[in-house]
Amino acid sequence: MKLLFILFTLFFYSGLDLLSQNHHWQITFNDGLEVSALSLQLEGDSVVFVTTTTEHKTSIESISHLSKIKKSKAGKGMGIGFLGGVVIGGLVGLSTYKEPEPDPEGFGNWDFGPGPSLVAGALIGGLLGMIGGGIVGASKGGAEVHDLSKMTQDEKLKLLSVLTSQNEEVWKAIEIGLSNIGTETDNTIEIRINGKMVLLKKSDLKIVRKTADSIILALPTRLYEKTFHK
Repeated sequence: MKLLFILFTLFFYSGLDLLSQNHHWQITFNDGLEVSALSLQLEGDSVVFVTTTTEHKTSIESISHLSKIKKSKAGKGMGIGFLGGVVIGGLVGLSTYKEPEPDPEGFGNWDFGPGPSLVAGALIGGLLGMIGGGIVGASKGGAEVHDLSKMTQDEKLKLLSVLTSQNEEVWKAIEIGLSNIGTETDNTIEIRINGKMVLLKKSDLKIVRKTADSIILALPTRLYEKTFHK
């Protein structure tokens, strides 16, 4: 049972990790240039988007295609499928257990109880459930592609208004020199702001990239404003 608990914990938290990742955007410009963005906002007849390095603003007219990349739910599906499979498989395995008949030869029978049947059924059920859940979860992701090159200005504005209103959160990126980075653990990171060390939870932000002399963080706008514009 301890093994089952460990396996479930691993798959469950891998599902949560994937679930926590927001969707992002793929922007294709008229000249063929493609850019990935963490968030997208509509400002008048322009689009403001945040990449892994900084914030940019561009005219709607310069964009030919816009893709909303939805996060994969494979991890969540695997976790849920594994849990359901463990429960059902364990019950099936338990129901197949039968106490052995006495050995007519008098040598005795080895009876380990229902434990082995329970564990075997749970493992098999968990594996099958994980596979099935992963397949179903993966099918929920994908890209939502919009061709702006054939739209009028009004149509583009209406589309972007709808798409940006569906944003879960608007993110902002910032680059911080390593000299302003304090203690970093698995769950937290310290950064120096105006001479004071501020502790941030890693679950509230994204570490976009680390270089030899800096680190790029992406934070939800509300947390960004609260942290850097006090």
